Amino acid sequence: MPIARDTKDRKKMAVSKKGKEAITHFKVLKRYEGFTYLEIKIDTRKNSSNKSAYV
Repeated sequence: MPIARDTKDRKKMAVSKKGKEAITHFKVLKRYEGFTYLEIKIDTRKNSSNKSAYV
């Protein structure tokens, strides 16, 4: 899905038709009752560095 800067908060990213294509890789780190702890890597092909976000 394409992502771009959030229109209300430039520090955030959001799904947008005008954005750049991105591939999201995720790994389940731990499952809890009601939620799951994930490691998420977003690949925009902009550069070769891996950036991780924890949600």
